[in-house]
Amino acid sequence: MIIRNEEVKQVMPFDYRWQIQIEGSPIINSNESWKQMKSTLDESQPIFHQIAMMIMDDIVEGRLKVEEQVPSTNELSRFYNINPATARKGLQELVDKGIIYKQRGVGMFVAKGAREALLVERKQHFYEEYIKPLLEEARRIRMDEDMIIDLIRGKKDKEREL
Repeated sequence: MIIRNEEVKQVMPFDYRWQIQIEGSPIINSNESWKQMKSTLDESQPIFHQIAMMIMDDIVEGRLKVEEQVPSTNELSRFYNINPATARKGLQELVDKGIIYKQRGVGMFVAKGAREALLVERKQHFYEEYIKPLLEEARRIRMDEDMIIDLIRGKKDKEREL
């Protein structure tokens, strides 16, 4: 049984305002945070990857919580006007990583530990993409640790020349 408030104006096709839970099952919840999903896709990377990234962002930022339902393939394909196979591929990427799981006939839900796993992955990515190159360049130009920390904190010592 699905409880839905039909009088509420829908912003997105998957922005229903209802929540049910059957004993032992995940919360089926049309989360209002889905309104915040990016309204357009761009050419910067494959669409399926952008879909996966948007859902991962929502999990990391706490808009999608453990056991909450994520938008379905059909909801995503209708909203973004994309092929359902493309939306499915983005969702499957998350299933393969263990970030979401499928419950046959019901939908897909955020897995336990998904946020923590994503934070570990993103911290590693941040180190590889930003910190490691920063430290390598700092060594090349002979910046010491104190100088780097001061710069990060926004302090510039006029006596030290950059």
